[in-house]
Order: sequence, then C-alpha cells, then structure tokens
Amino acid sequence: SDGHSGDDGFESAIVFESNTRLDLYCLYLHCVGAVMYQTFLSFDYTLFNTQWMFVSGLLAGWTATALVKTCQRVGAERVRGAMWALFYASVALAIQISALVRWAWPPDASVGVLATLYTPAFLAGGCWTTLCSEIAFTGVRTQRGILFDSRRALPTFLLVTAVGALYSSPESRLSVLTYMQGLSRLATVHLLLLEPVLKFVSIYVLAVVLERRKATDLVLSVCFVQGLFAIVLMPALDAGAITALSGCAVLLGVHATRLFGAREGRDARAAQGA
Repeated sequence: SDGHSGDDGFESAIVFESNTRLDLYCLYLHCVGAVMYQTFLSFDYTLFNTQWMFVSGLLAGWTATALVKTCQRVGAERVRGAMWALFYASVALAIQISALVRWAWPPDASVGVLATLYTPAFLAGGCWTTLCSEIAFTGVRTQRGILFDSRRALPTFLLVTAVGALYSSPESRLSVLTYMQGLSRLATVHLLLLEPVLKFVSIYVLAVVLERRKATDLVLSVCFVQGLFAIVLMPALDAGAITALSGCAVLLGVHATRLFGAREGRDARAAQGA
C-alpha cells in the first residue's frame, strides 16, 4: 500500500504486501526513469524528426486509450465519445502529416539506424499517454499518480544521464568538446544551463498535467504547437501550411468551446444544487 501523510504532517513509510510487489514497483520506477530520460532527449523542437516522432507517440497512445475508455461506456455515451476521439485524432493527424514536409532523412542512414534513432522517441510518447496517464495509487487520505512516481524515478533518470555522458565513445566526446569550444559564452550557458532547466520543467509540467487526468489537453496543446512550428518552418504558404493552420484553428476553437461549455454546465448544476 502507498504511504500517506499522517496527522503530524510527515509522510509514513511505503509498505508492500510481498517482495514481489516491491520488486515490480522498483522495476516500474526504473522504467519511468528511462522514459523520462528519453523524453529529455526527444521533447525538443530543434530536433524536428525526433520531436515529430515523440508527438506522434503521444497522439497514438492517447487515441488508443480514449477508444478503450469509450468502448467501456454504453449507449449514446459510447457513440459520442468515439466520435469526439476520432475527430480530435483526425485533426491532429492532419497536422502531423502536414508537418512531414519538413522531414529530412539523415544521409546514408540504414533502416536499423533510423529505427534506433526514432523508435524510442515514439515509444516514450506513447508510454506517457497510455500507462502513465492512467496510473494512480490510492492511499487512505490521498491519491498518488505519475507525478509522485516521477519524483521517485529521478535517481534512475540521473543515473542513466550520467552513464550516457561518461561512457560515450572517445570520438563522441571529442566531437562534443570541439563543438563546445566554438560556442560563445552565452551559447554555452544556454546549452549547459538554460536548455536542461527548460526541458526538465517541460517534463515536470507534462507529469502534472497527466497527474490531473488532462491527457486530452496535453495532446491537443502539443499538436497545436507542433502545427505552429511547422508553419513557421515552411518557406511558403502552401497546401501543407494551410492544412496545419486550419487544423490548429479547429483544435483551438472546438476544444475551447467544449471546455467553456463543460464549465458552464458544472456551474449550472452547482447553482441548482445550492
């Protein structure tokens, strides 16, 4: 069972029913740490291909989860939920397809190398919106979710980061050092301080949103930004740019309308109850 805060304000110890449950939880935390590390590498709009694959993983995981939840409903709610999920997925997929115009394949890269480069990014995105968005440990007074587990997985994240940096090949270290020697002081500060902090904050916000069961808001927001970023990179207002712009406008307008409508409905029900 998960620990909870007692009357003295301190968190009690986490107790497991068996060694097997403890082992599985440790393995799960290591997996979360590995996903956080891959997200740290992939959630970067300057790496267009990797970012595209990460967003595609988010979208694919959210679509699968939404459809599974919809199948568990009955009657009109099932039909309505499936229609909204397919509508959002179709518009977001149109934005992703229009962004493919900016896809540039690495020169002389084999299929195996491309799979090694981009498959982990896709799997990391899918993991966030499938497993991580649905995990919750209910205690006596509180409910823990992916944010709680992400904090516990920080040692694994830091360990994998350190191992990846220290045990790279000598050629990779030399190329990195040569690249850094050519940077200005401001660029070095951005590379070693500002960018890691911003990425870490992005992962934290991602975990907070999923903790609050807002996977739909997360996926639509990321796809919206992806569309705007693709439009900026397109040299002219062609069919891809028009598709991305139209998709962004539809996502923003429809989802904002649904959010405001749901809020007004809750306020009306609260007023009637009072």
